[in-house]
Amino acid sequence: MFEVAMSTIDPAQPTSDLTANRTTAAIEDIKATIEELNAADAIIMRKTVKTVTQILPQRRSALREGNIEKLVDIFLEGEERLEVDEDIDLENAKLRATYFSDTKPYTAAEIRAFRAPGKMPKNKSEPASRWKRENRIFAIRKNGVDYFPRFQFVDGAPLPLIKKVLKQLPDDMTQWQIAFWFASGNGWLDGIAPQDALGDEEGVLLAAQRMRETAIG
Repeated sequence: MFEVAMSTIDPAQPTSDLTANRTTAAIEDIKATIEELNAADAIIMRKTVKTVTQILPQRRSALREGNIEKLVDIFLEGEERLEVDEDIDLENAKLRATYFSDTKPYTAAEIRAFRAPGKMPKNKSEPASRWKRENRIFAIRKNGVDYFPRFQFVDGAPLPLIKKVLKQLPDDMTQWQIAFWFASGNGWLDGIAPQDALGDEEGVLLAAQRMRETAIG
């Protein structure tokens, strides 16, 4: 069971405030330079600055996600820790590594193997990838590969309740946040983790609704 605060999982803030400040300063320098250019060059530079400003948050997020994935590999392999800018990255990586070790999620190939030989899809990622697109299940990623927590399935097929729960949870939750929510003790379920209380459909759905209300409120 994972006792973690959702605010500590995959936070949206940049990996380093210092890096963000340096980037902002660099953009300001570029803007100052624009004033010294002729009209045509200035227009091109302004468009470039605008584009860079728009993609910075996504790029920072991607870099942070890659950093955490590398740390997960380190913890799973028992190697020494790397120095990182943020303690939260280390804690996040530890939680993910522990999750993988404890839950041993399915791969898409393992889910495909549940199909009868004559009904097995040609695409090795199916039917798991299709079920994910349909929001019937969720996946967590490691090294660019999707893994599917086992509690979502019964005999290799999606548990109908999972889709209902995913619909109730906040839209901006990441896949890892969803995984930790399912695995963490929940006050609306008397401290039981939602993934261990799936027999109480009404209770689990209520807990998911409360999560959404908390995120909105």
